[in-house]
Amino acid sequence: MGIILGSFNDISVYWYGLIMSIAILLGIAITIKNNSGRINFETLLDLCIVALLTSLVTGRLVFVLNNFVLYKKDLWDILYLWQGGFSIYGAMLGVLISTYCYCKMKKIKYLELADILTPGLMFILIGNQLANFATQEVIGNPSDNRLSVYIEYAFRPPGFEQYDFFQPISLYQVLWLMVVLGLIFYISKNNKYLFEGAIFFISLLLAALGRFILGFYYLGGNNGLRIEQVFLLGIMLFLIVAFSHRLLFSKKK
Repeated sequence: MGIILGSFNDISVYWYGLIMSIAILLGIAITIKNNSGRINFETLLDLCIVALLTSLVTGRLVFVLNNFVLYKKDLWDILYLWQGGFSIYGAMLGVLISTYCYCKMKKIKYLELADILTPGLMFILIGNQLANFATQEVIGNPSDNRLSVYIEYAFRPPGFEQYDFFQPISLYQVLWLMVVLGLIFYISKNNKYLFEGAIFFISLLLAALGRFILGFYYLGGNNGLRIEQVFLLGIMLFLIVAFSHRLLFSKKK
């Protein structure tokens, strides 16, 4: 598909920037809808703005630190967010930290707010993977099965130029995250006895699990665990412990 959608009056419109902008706006709309009056609208909107700005900074910062060789010749390129280059892990970290600090300032229950934000965040994660799929930035191992997709020569990884078709890892993640999103909507609608934070913990755990499993289909993923997968194992272990603790605590109450 390529990186650039088109140019208008010498201004280039990038697929990544366009898709992510739409996903962020829809994610905020989902959050506001999901709130259902539980938290003051102005407070929630302020938080969305703070979390958005923080996530842009942290998401870009983590990506630049991991790929500084791409920017060391021209540091101004760091500011060109619309060209892509964004760590979703860094962004989510920024959202969690800014939300926690905001809750402390406003004396709001963190886990209650996390449950409200989670569906919107899942939708933004879906948008990020769609953007990666559109720009062919994240692909898996070469493959000739029916699910494989054609990758343009310019986007093929070094050493794999002779292969035409690859596993569409980003598309797999989109499908998995859509299942997670549908599940949390179903749980929220049909279970009135969930403890605060349940939606948050379940969603992050399932998202991390999907990312961990799909890590085996990345280029070189059949050579053992990648660093990212080890990191994800730690996250999943923490989430399981935290979820179990909250579950036991809610039963005692």
